[in-house]
Amino acid sequence: MTIIPIFLDCVPDYLRSEDGRHTLLLTPVGPRRLIQTLRDSVAGLTEEAPSVLWSGAKPRPAYGADVKVIRNIEEVTGRAEPSDWLLLADPLHFPTDATEYSTLGENLSAAGEARYLAAIDSSGQGMREFIQFDDEQRVRRVHRLYEGVTWLRTRAVVAALVPVCAACEIPSDSMRDMALMRRRLTARGVVSRDRTVRGTTFDLDQEADMLRLCELLMRQAAAEAPPPGFVCQAPGVWASESCRIHPTARIHGPVILHEGVSVEEGATLIGPVMVGADSRVRAGSVLAECLIMPGAETSPGEAVRFRVFQGGQAGTATPAANVSSSWIRADRTRAITPPRAAENGAARRERRVFLTFKRAIDCLIALFALIVLSPVMLLTAAAVKLTSRGSVFFCHEREGLDGAHFPCRKYRTMAADAHSRQRELYDANAVDGPQFKMEHDPRITPIGRFLRKTNLDELPQLFNVLSGQMSLIGPRPSPFRENQICVPWREARLAVRPGITGLWQVCRHERDAGDFHQWIEYDMLYVRHMSFGLDLKIIAATLLTLGGRWSVPVSWIVPASQQVARRRVKRRTRKKTPTPESASGRHNQSPESRRAGT
Repeated sequence: MTIIPIFLDCVPDYLRSEDGRHTLLLTPVGPRRLIQTLRDSVAGLTEEAPSVLWSGAKPRPAYGADVKVIRNIEEVTGRAEPSDWLLLADPLHFPTDATEYSTLGENLSAAGEARYLAAIDSSGQGMREFIQFDDEQRVRRVHRLYEGVTWLRTRAVVAALVPVCAACEIPSDSMRDMALMRRRLTARGVVSRDRTVRGTTFDLDQEADMLRLCELLMRQAAAEAPPPGFVCQAPGVWASESCRIHPTARIHGPVILHEGVSVEEGATLIGPVMVGADSRVRAGSVLAECLIMPGAETSPGEAVRFRVFQGGQAGTATPAANVSSSWIRADRTRAITPPRAAENGAARRERRVFLTFKRAIDCLIALFALIVLSPVMLLTAAAVKLTSRGSVFFCHEREGLDGAHFPCRKYRTMAADAHSRQRELYDANAVDGPQFKMEHDPRITPIGRFLRKTNLDELPQLFNVLSGQMSLIGPRPSPFRENQICVPWREARLAVRPGITGLWQVCRHERDAGDFHQWIEYDMLYVRHMSFGLDLKIIAATLLTLGGRWSVPVSWIVPASQQVARRRVKRRTRKKTPTPESASGRHNQSPESRRAGT
């Protein structure tokens, strides 16, 4: 069984020239060309020399001595065994993590299934929202589908691992478009499996993404030793041994100069800059954050910035759109930390001390409570087991600190099939927001009503506190579904550990009307003002109200002057941000619009 690599090549618009000497695979990225980088990326799957599927007017012999240029797939499948595999890679969609290619070969067997490495669509809209109304035109349910989380659509096929026997069933031309190949193989009944790219991909059909890929590979290379033939001229500056650099030239890394490059008097290079082989940077030229193609030549005193530059045709190279001073835009999901944690070094140290002390107190109190309340917990467990069928404990997956999932433990207070019956009862939901509550819920067991009324059902969460998944004081732990209703609220509340009790539990006072808006307000208020004194007040209020059976004014816990100050800041921020358009049915919102509308 052999894996035969085949790379697709093309000429994006920003590489087109009259002589047609530049192609995507021949573009220099980092210290090597893209074909060499791609070859190293698939080395974990195969050591076979790759073939290049070329559809241009003339073959390109410059790929390498051991690289064969082919016009159609039959040139490869005709000499392959039925048990062999074709590894097709499309460099137009290059992953930020090159190790993604190796995931296609995991647990590879003789089974004839096709495997695809797919990039998820990201249109920049952020989410799609669906609103359901009742007969009186009141909002009953809101569904928000977030790109990359609950709204997954394939944007492109990055690579494919296809059995030779399956590839022979479709026309050879289908292999030039892997999305089309995927559809046609599926129509032929070929079993397939998709693996999504864990990070993001560069769309190398766009000039800006080519520049970003260059910077990423240059910074990765700078952390390693220079490859053979390159010399480190200065920190972050690599030059081939055959380069000619004038002593008056100023070079600030990261910069990579390939073989035969000439940098003349007074030239300035401000990285990230990639200069291809046999290029000439004329006197007084200024290069900033650009890619110079092999054989290109700048004019004396010419400034090149944010471009893939071919030289000799200065008017044909279009400046890359939407490129900032930093090409790499990190795609990370992080929680919003409380503002006071970012004030200064002293505030951060104070916060670390507080969190350490809070964690120690949580453990001591939880351990003491488990020892003292162990007889009550044993009796409660026996009562649950003897009065209804099902397990003693109910474990539901919730989101904790930084979005980490954990099983939140409670004594079971409902029938064993309560979750499946909730859909039937949704029209009777008495509260707004993502939560579900009925005044007389038929799923609750008799012992469950008593446990809920006395809050004894939450005693097993003391084990969550001991394991570090929860705290005694904090926002209510919620599942992924509930947290999606408001993005800033989710990010703020996931910046701290969820708690058994919190500000919302003791201050909520609109239970009958539905108090989801108060839930958001009080969670955000707690995260902003979190302190040892605030936790003491919440503990006292919890004891005073017997676990939140009635409410206390929020001004008793957070002074009204602090709340007013925060509202003024919020009001000034809202004036600077456009308000998203309202929707009566279905609409899309960008992340910026969501933040403005919250």
